[in-house]
Amino acid sequence: MSINNYIKDLLNIKDKNIVIDTENIIVKKIKYIDTKFIYGKSTYNPKGCPCCGHVNESFNIIKYGSKTCKIKLPSISNIPTILFLKKQRFLCKECGSTFSAKTDIVSEFSNISNDVKRKIAIDLTKISSFKSIAESNDVSPNTIFRVFKEWNKSFKQDFSYLPPILSIDEFKPDEFGEIYNKIKTAISTAIKHLEKIKNTLNTNYNNGKIEGINNKIKVIKRVSYGYRSFDNFRLRVFLCFYHKKIYGLSPKT
Repeated sequence: MSINNYIKDLLNIKDKNIVIDTENIIVKKIKYIDTKFIYGKSTYNPKGCPCCGHVNESFNIIKYGSKTCKIKLPSISNIPTILFLKKQRFLCKECGSTFSAKTDIVSEFSNISNDVKRKIAIDLTKISSFKSIAESNDVSPNTIFRVFKEWNKSFKQDFSYLPPILSIDEFKPDEFGEIYNKIKTAISTAIKHLEKIKNTLNTNYNNGKIEGINNKIKVIKRVSYGYRSFDNFRLRVFLCFYHKKIYGLSPKT
């Protein structure tokens, strides 16, 4: 295995079109913090034009300079790492449009690698504030919030049915007054079916699990010093309880 492949394996870069400049890996200080700079390039022969769909035949798509992108990679030995990737630019002679080489290590119009976003998503499953997660990943709190919101579509609930077992713990009214009113309605409904509820005491079910869940939810809220948006609070709870869905998956999965 070549040195280039060893470095790409270390950085978890699986794009075969990327070549690392093995002789140009340096460490510089950014805001008094040592930062590792890695340089590489990405080039290939495109199969067609993404703008007009023309197939690349008879050299109708030619190389047209390059563009360097700054990509944030996961830290190496607690040292922030940045990849300066020189992407090949192409010119389509048929439609006159230009486009850059594509890579799967980073999303389009983003300078945060997908590996960093995955690490942030995993950190969001733990009971930590956005600020502490941002500091541990060397990114801004706004970046943490953007990654956080990307998971919103993954936790859409189906309210057309109820679960086979419904646990209810004591509920204290807070800023989410609407939820409190719904709980009061649920309690009045439960009183009407008190006899059936008594029958459940003959089973082995208990509220130990719901007590633990509520306690963890309170800790999430306390660590984050509260949430102004209930939707964001709900999404953070889902991320913490359904963390198995995060590992190895993307928000669109």
